[in-house]
Amino acid sequence: MGYEDIIKQFGSQEFLDKLYGFAYKRCSDSHTAEDLCSEIIVKALSSARRNPQIEYVHAYIWAVAHRVYADFCEKRRIDGERLTMDEFSVFKRAKRFAFYHVDTYFKSGLEIGWRSL
Repeated sequence: MGYEDIIKQFGSQEFLDKLYGFAYKRCSDSHTAEDLCSEIIVKALSSARRNPQIEYVHAYIWAVAHRVYADFCEKRRIDGERLTMDEFSVFKRAKRFAFYHVDTYFKSGLEIGWRSL
C-alpha cells in the first residue's frame, strides 16, 4: 500500500467532494477551500512518495488534511498580525477621519473610547 492507493483515493470524485467539504466547512470561501484542497493533495502525494509504506491510506490522508489545515490557520494568524507600513498608514488615516467625523458631528469634541488608539 502507499502511493498508488493514495492516487486511487484522489481519483474518486466522492472522496474529493468530501475533501472539499472539509475545507469549505473550515474556510467558508470557495476559493480558499479550493486552495486548501490543492495543498492537501500535494502534501499527501509528496509525503507518500517519500514514505511508500502507508498502512491505512484513508486515515493517513485525513491526518495530512488536518495538519495542512493547522498550518493554514497558523499562517493566517501570523499574516493577520503583520501590518505593512502602507496598511498602517491607511489605518491611521481612516482613524483620523473617524475622529474628525465624530468630533464635528457632535460639535462638542467628545472623547471617544477608541480615540486613544
